[in-house]
Amino acid sequence: MITIRPARADDDFSALAQLYLTAWQTSYQDMLPADFLNQLTVDQYHPEANWQHLFVAVNEQD
Repeated sequence: MITIRPARADDDFSALAQLYLTAWQTSYQDMLPADFLNQLTVDQYHPEANWQHLFVAVNEQD
């Protein structure tokens, strides 16, 4: 079963930042220079800035 819940600072924010980085590097690999994509880091994404609008879908293992 999948559950939708608000994102939590203690464990979701770091996972969301990693997801953001991976999505950018994968999605734009044929559109943007590799040098640009390689210099991106998880520290550049700040999910805590929009925490009130962040939700995650989780399974039984969270």
